[in-house]
Amino acid sequence: MIELTEKGRTAAHAGVVAAEAVERRMLSNLTDHKTEVLRDLLQRCADALEVS
Repeated sequence: MIELTEKGRTAAHAGVVAAEAVERRMLSNLTDHKTEVLRDLLQRCADALEVS
């Protein structure tokens, strides 16, 4: 069993906060519709990688 230390949990949380900030900035100039289209296209790309 593996468990994060308090320092590890703090670092992981900081990473999540940073990633969320980047995502908000990246999507800030897109309309809701364009954001939806982008998410759909990215999901299709991810799905294509899952197929063996």
